[in-house]
Amino acid sequence: MGAQTLDAKLVYRQLDTLMAELHQLRELVKPYVTEKPKRVETEHPHIERVPGVRGGQPVFIGTRIPVWIIVDHFKIGRSLDYILENYDLTAEQVYDALSYYYEHTDEIEQAIALNSDQEYWQEWLKQSCGRFTRNLVS
Repeated sequence: MGAQTLDAKLVYRQLDTLMAELHQLRELVKPYVTEKPKRVETEHPHIERVPGVRGGQPVFIGTRIPVWIIVDHFKIGRSLDYILENYDLTAEQVYDALSYYYEHTDEIEQAIALNSDQEYWQEWLKQSCGRFTRNLVS
């Protein structure tokens, strides 16, 4: 079998056709795609707020990991090594979260309390499962 030669003009025509089709597809789906929420920077280099991500709570940039969960790990005695092994974070990010906590203690404590409230989550689960099962039955 001999080596095939490519016709460069044909390849470029096909590429142009594919690019035009891609542009048409983007235009077709545009009405159905919501824009990515704008991130809100904080005074901390590794922490942001994004509307629609964890209810706008402070999270690590580019993740959905909330600051409160890392702080809670420290409060119950978990080590930095434990956190680094279990979360895809750097030591610098973790220390930034602790710094954020010390500057926004009330906010983070409220988040920890809410997320530790078993009665709240049991009720939420009942209501959510109820809606889910009603939708299945309907």
